[in-house]
Amino acid sequence: MKQRITIGIIIVLAILVIILFSSIDQKSSPPGEVENNATLIVPGKSLIGIEETYLSPNSGIIEAGQNLTFELRIEKNKEAIRDETIALSLVKGNYSDDELPLPNGMTLACNPSMFTSYPGNVYKVSIIMTTTKEVPVNTYFIRIQRNFDSGREVIWTSVQVTAPTKST
Repeated sequence: MKQRITIGIIIVLAILVIILFSSIDQKSSPPGEVENNATLIVPGKSLIGIEETYLSPNSGIIEAGQNLTFELRIEKNKEAIRDETIALSLVKGNYSDDELPLPNGMTLACNPSMFTSYPGNVYKVSIIMTTTKEVPVNTYFIRIQRNFDSGREVIWTSVQVTAPTKST
């Protein structure tokens, strides 16, 4: 008897959940009409693959006094339109959020640093590290942070700066 009551309660709750979810979207637009800027989330449809992000090269080695350019490639696959900002910082190590000041003679820049991304497009952001011969020999870790309307994505990379070659 208790088992039948429990099953009955579960069925009633499931029906209430279905009714609740079916009435949520009807408030925002007339039946049969979808807003132009709406991002539709269809139950059972995967959100994986909303976009792909690649960094090339993955890391680098340069002599002090040289420059290195990375390409951040963003492939938009789904409906999301986003205002995006790219922020660069030197950090203590891979997967670290502890920021460090740039050493004298080093700069980090990206172009573009702000843009609006649209579905089906590919975006390329140049990340440029410039150094002078005075930059200390070291391995430097860079955090690349994409900020957008609904969140953020963080990628880390490293650049090993070696001593400049002696010229005669």
